[in-house]
Amino acid sequence: WERGEELATICQTWLDGARQRLAAASGESVENGTSNAT
Repeated sequence: WERGEELATICQTWLDGARQRLAAASGESVENGTSNAT
């Protein structure tokens, strides 16, 4: 189960990065806090 937790952390990090790239690609600036991610 330790491997599962490590994998979950890696996946979450990847998803966070993908969300930021999508926001940037859609013209939404992540840096100035206009992101509406929950």
